[in-house]
Order: sequence, then C-alpha cells, then structure tokens
Amino acid sequence: MEFMTQVALISILFFSLFILIGLYAYRWGSRERRKWRGSNTWVKAAATLRSVSLKDKTDSDLHTTHSVEVLYQYEFQSAVYESATICFAYTPSGSLDFHSKIYNTLKDAKEIEIWVNPSKPNESVIARGLAPSSNFVSRFGMVFILVGLMMMIIFLLFEVPHDSSLIDQIQTFK
Repeated sequence: MEFMTQVALISILFFSLFILIGLYAYRWGSRERRKWRGSNTWVKAAATLRSVSLKDKTDSDLHTTHSVEVLYQYEFQSAVYESATICFAYTPSGSLDFHSKIYNTLKDAKEIEIWVNPSKPNESVIARGLAPSSNFVSRFGMVFILVGLMMMIIFLLFEVPHDSSLIDQIQTFK
C-alpha cells in the first residue's frame, strides 16, 4: 500500500471517530427532545421520594460538576415502578445554582408529583421540562459531525499523490 493511501485511510478512520461521536451526541439530544415533545400526553401520578442527594464530582483537572440523584417509587395501573429521572436530558453540569435549586426543592419532600408515560409506565419524570444540556449536547454533536466531514473531505481532496519522478531526480556519486 502506498504511503499516501495509508495516510488517507488513517485520516478517514480518525475523522470517522469524530462523525460517530457527533452522531451519538446528536441522537441522544434528539431522542430526549422527542420524549419531551411527546410528554404532553403523559399523566400525573403520586410518587414516594425514597432518596435525594446533591453530588459533586471533581475530575483530574479540578473541574467540579454537580448533579442531583433521586430515587422515587410510584404505582401506575396496579404495578409498582421505580425511577430516578428528574427531567428530560438531565445531566451533571458545573452550575451549582441550578442543581442546588432542584435539591432544595426536593430534600424535605416525602411525596412528589410525577409525570408517567401511559404507553410505557416505566418511563416517568418529576418535571416535564427539558434540561439545558440537551441543546448543548445536540450542538456539540453537530460540530463534531461537521468537523469530521470537513476534515475528511479536505484530506481526500488535497491528497498529494506519490511522485516517483522525484526519486528519479536524485543523483548520487560513487
């Protein structure tokens, strides 16, 4: 296999990773938005709040993310379910204020009102809203898809073919 063919193959594989990551992120955000749009048919139900906690996680770069972890139990159509979903697309973030407000609202509650998907009763949310992260994740996904596609096209369009005449021009003295 020629050198430039190998470079083209490696670049296609590398930028395909960008596209795959982008597709995954975009799909996740889109799926959450679809659920949110469809939740207008969901019905209210009462739930028992089993636990609620505010979690902080610091990574190796000393960036801290915050999240609220909940667990609630509810009965719907004579069956008992458990869920931990606060709202659509809820993810940890650096906004302590946002997560603290959710935590402070739930921390002393015993019973809460939730929304249940009547066609899939195991799906429920405490709030039918869409977390701010869904737009970010979808846009992040689109950026990765576009960067991957653009870089792949650039590498393929501007690939310099191997020129064997260059080697023929080299002269050596013995």
